[in-house]
Amino acid sequence: MRPPTRLALLTAIAMSATAPQVVTAHVAQAANKILGTVRPNEALVYFVRAGQPGFTFRVFVDDQFAGTLRNKSYTFACVPAGTHLVWGTMGRYVMNAIALDVAGGQTYYVDIKLERILPIPETEGRARVEKAESYQPWNEQDASRANKDGREKWPRVKAKYTERQALGDTRIPYSPPSSTDGMTRVPAHTRIPAELMENLSSAASKIGDPVWLRTTADVLVGETVVVRKGTIVKALVRDMKKANVVEGPGLLDVSALSVAAVDATVCPVLSQIVRAGGEESQMARALGPFSILFSKAKESCLLAGETVSVFTREDVWVGSPSTNEMRGEDPRAAVTASLSGPIRCDLPKGRGPESVPVFLDARDEIVDIRLFKVAGSELPAPLAPNKIQRLVERVSAQFGGWDVCRYLWLRPEGVPLTFRVTAKDGSVVYAEALAVIDVK
Repeated sequence: MRPPTRLALLTAIAMSATAPQVVTAHVAQAANKILGTVRPNEALVYFVRAGQPGFTFRVFVDDQFAGTLRNKSYTFACVPAGTHLVWGTMGRYVMNAIALDVAGGQTYYVDIKLERILPIPETEGRARVEKAESYQPWNEQDASRANKDGREKWPRVKAKYTERQALGDTRIPYSPPSSTDGMTRVPAHTRIPAELMENLSSAASKIGDPVWLRTTADVLVGETVVVRKGTIVKALVRDMKKANVVEGPGLLDVSALSVAAVDATVCPVLSQIVRAGGEESQMARALGPFSILFSKAKESCLLAGETVSVFTREDVWVGSPSTNEMRGEDPRAAVTASLSGPIRCDLPKGRGPESVPVFLDARDEIVDIRLFKVAGSELPAPLAPNKIQRLVERVSAQFGGWDVCRYLWLRPEGVPLTFRVTAKDGSVVYAEALAVIDVK
């Protein structure tokens, strides 16, 4: 983080028209709103507050003051690309912090509430800014008070968050090659489209759990493909909270770590998917301060197939494709497979049936069965059954219920599951079955 005078806070434009080299802003005439202009190596971050009257919030990015927020207002700042902690104060009260992954040249939105700071999708963020009554400027007196606040409280905020994140490090090291002859430079902040490969729940996830995404298109620099469609993007659960009636809905914060280029170079990336659980019931809201006695907290849930933009953290050099790049497996023969019916899953709570039986019409003696593809993509770690049993002319394989449900997509037509089947003589065949989720 730069020193306060180099943070490039966009709010300065409202106070001084003589600093175009620091930041530019404009007034959107249709909405009569002061808006920011994004810069190539920094992220434009809007902070929005709605519906909590009576108190002034001070917002910080790491140890730097980013602005004040009163009821139904917004502010914004230019933030260096990378991972930062966003937190705030209300008088002596310190609001919870959340990590924010930002790439240069992109725009982000953060919802600021007393009980929770939460990054929100761009479409929702734009609507919040449009609905806000005013842009909230700040003056030197605000900055002086806030800087004192930041110096006193930042060490405690940082220490608390660092302890929570002890199970997972979101930094992946990269060292450029000594010679880059014949290689392609992938610039920092290159966009990589991706989607989740699994269902996640705040009820079942733990900080540090691995999470898998896959790229949804080839990534090109000029005419050169540097990352193939279908490549695994490694991520982890960076933060989570189970739902409860005291602290409210559950929370999931998934942070992307790395992706392999066509030459197997590990490219550090940054991106995140943050989701909070559902709102409390209408009855709970009507009961006001007594709602805690009747509210039903909801878990946060992320679904397989949700899309996300991933960005490279820094310049990376990529060479010629690896000889074994994206080779995968080529099914040589097939056996018939089936499931007993729809699989009943409670995705928000991270629960499935006790087991998912898969039946194979195989007469050979089977020694191993692995679920290794879902929806046409290989799983990072093929799933083994808990039990394999011969049933006359069929074989039954019992897989863990949630082990399977976590990878199923919510598609009415079902999701194809591909199994690798190994016989006693070492031969390998493949089987495919269609799985349909029956969601609770």
